[in-house]
Amino acid sequence: MESDYLGLGWISRRKTIQFEGEEAGDYSEEYSFEEASIYLNSFTVNQMASLTSTPPSRRMLDVTSTICRRAMISPYCMILGLAYAQEYHRKCTLNPYITKLHTLDLFLVSMILSNKFLIDSGEYEAITNREWAKLSKKPLQEVNTLETMFLNAIEWKLYMSQGEFNKFSQEIEAQIVTDLVKRRGYCTYREILSLFNWAEF
Repeated sequence: MESDYLGLGWISRRKTIQFEGEEAGDYSEEYSFEEASIYLNSFTVNQMASLTSTPPSRRMLDVTSTICRRAMISPYCMILGLAYAQEYHRKCTLNPYITKLHTLDLFLVSMILSNKFLIDSGEYEAITNREWAKLSKKPLQEVNTLETMFLNAIEWKLYMSQGEFNKFSQEIEAQIVTDLVKRRGYCTYREILSLFNWAEF
């Protein structure tokens, strides 16, 4: 029995991207996550900050949550993006010539690639680099350069098997649930089920 605590059964269906100063797009599905899914952004940023040795800040969380909200980033993309970021960090430790990225740049390029891997080019939900540049308020050339540099560093290896993804997402879910329970002081049935599923993995 699966708990789907992070909302991984939810697939984003994006009509339009919401840019600053513009009205939100007409979404075909409700944009709502469980409490833990909201924590997923904070968890991802903190994990990436630890990889870059950059202390997480309120600005980081504000910027990344805004990007995720306007781009309608699903939990699938965020988890896969974190896996990519960890692989990039691993490559950096092995090769001193690979450029270490700031946390926000690491987050952005990881989300770009995970989104592209999960959503085929040409699909209505696909997001172009021009749109990512507008969302992140970066020049398009800088976004393109970040993407190319990141891909070369990880040797263009974006594939992650279903088994690897399930194990990785269960580990993240367990860490988030444990943190929530510690903060709240009690455990819900779904959280117990989530931790039970993780222990069985």
